Amino acid sequence: MRTKNFRLWLLGCVVALAGCARCGKAPALTAGSASGLVAHVPKTVEGVIVLPDLGRLGDALTRLQAMQLAGFAAQLQGFGSAKVYLNALASQAGVDPRSRESMKKAGIAPERGAAMVSLAEGQSLLVLGVSDAKGFEQWLSTQAHNRLGSTQALHPKPEGVAETVFATTAGAPLLGVTFVDGYALIVQGAQVTSLAALARLKVGESLAQDPGFAAATKPLAKDLDALAYAPAGSRLLDPKLAPSGAALSVDLGPEALVARAFLPRPNAPEEVKAFEKVAAPDLTWMLDPQSVVRARMSVDPSRFAGVWQRYTPNRVNLAIAAAGVDVDKQVMGNARPGAVAELTLAEGAQLGGGLPAFDVRRTNPFRYVQLFAATGLKDAPGAQAVMALIAHNAPHFGAQMDRSVVEGAPVWHTRYARGNGADVALVGDTLVVAGPRARMDAALPKVRQGQKAAANPALRFADALAEPAVGVVVDLRQLADSVRALPSSAWGVGGFAIKATTLRWLDATHELSALTGGITGEHGGLVVDVALRFSAK
Repeated sequence: MRTKNFRLWLLGCVVALAGCARCGKAPALTAGSASGLVAHVPKTVEGVIVLPDLGRLGDALTRLQAMQLAGFAAQLQGFGSAKVYLNALASQAGVDPRSRESMKKAGIAPERGAAMVSLAEGQSLLVLGVSDAKGFEQWLSTQAHNRLGSTQALHPKPEGVAETVFATTAGAPLLGVTFVDGYALIVQGAQVTSLAALARLKVGESLAQDPGFAAATKPLAKDLDALAYAPAGSRLLDPKLAPSGAALSVDLGPEALVARAFLPRPNAPEEVKAFEKVAAPDLTWMLDPQSVVRARMSVDPSRFAGVWQRYTPNRVNLAIAAAGVDVDKQVMGNARPGAVAELTLAEGAQLGGGLPAFDVRRTNPFRYVQLFAATGLKDAPGAQAVMALIAHNAPHFGAQMDRSVVEGAPVWHTRYARGNGADVALVGDTLVVAGPRARMDAALPKVRQGQKAAANPALRFADALAEPAVGVVVDLRQLADSVRALPSSAWGVGGFAIKATTLRWLDATHELSALTGGITGEHGGLVVDVALRFSAK
């Protein structure tokens, strides 16, 4: 991004700093209620971020700057505290985003919000609500002089549209602004020639009347603080991940930072159907309350036939084909809804050498974590036949699978160059995958004994597993407790420095309790929810 372009975006971001934060709830932002802002945004955008009310950030910023994590992050930037950092940022911007009064003195109308727009060819546009056009122009003049080096203000009127252009002594434009219906439209550099056209957008030319924008934002959270949108074909999106555009909402409350993304899939209804939530047995009673990562799938695996290949690396697909396994029929078609999985920090994890290489060909993951996964089966004998086929072909992939029987349950123990791999067992009509071997030994009696209660009362954040079609929980509090509980030997000889640094990070993040996520197929696309949950001090 060019320097001038970056500066304009920085100016907008500073003015709207943490605009996704909440300072008391305003009405829900939707395509309709944001029409005042997006009516001045061309529908040919590459992407847009909409902040409905800049005044809602004050209390949230005050709350955030009091968090220990924010203070730790500020110290890494050379500031004594988060408050000092925000004070410096406000001083540079000439307006304090924590204060409605400060913004009003600059001529900004915080309740009218702001929209930061990415246009074609790297161009940008800032739409900002104003209450005092003259006062805002004076404030902007000061910013243009102090930050961009402008020396004069020009006042052209192309096509009858009054503009103010802040320029160099030689007349080169730096910033341009015009005012329409209580909003300031700001562009940079040579883009000033487009201000008149932007100020005279027709109804059908704006994002407010764009059906793609309306459809993409409709499934988003109704109680939100910020919205982002990029249409199909935008250079800002990965065409494989979001071929038909994407929308995102963000809401920051006292208990969590919540984001929801919507990925339309008009040309892939089978993918949406695969992620539709279905009734599923609750197998979370099998999970360990001390696990760090937990997942549950309330989907019909058979619907992933012909779809799962999109989510796995091509080399994995080729390996499965070489093994002679028909995944669509023999695996997906045999599994029941309700599969669960978890990762637990291994008691003997060695962290003295830092983080390992995340490649099972170079590092045995069970030196650091324990794995458990389980799913119900429709045809247990058929699953045995598949396992026999996989075991037979395992040597072709550098592994060895030996079958044994443990209290009537067939178990396939896996070994490869780096040590023991994941073992597989069939307990009645339940397939269990666990590793290392000690984890399987601990899991089999529990699975064989069966469910004793409707749910695991000690399992935290169970709601994050129950609500979406596919739910995932990263229990940050449990991760911290597990790391703290590691013996001194886990840090290796001379590992006291790594331990001290790790514990410092844990102290700084103790206010974060979990990261939860979910995917559900609905509204003709994929709804992805992510929440960073806070805990009481």
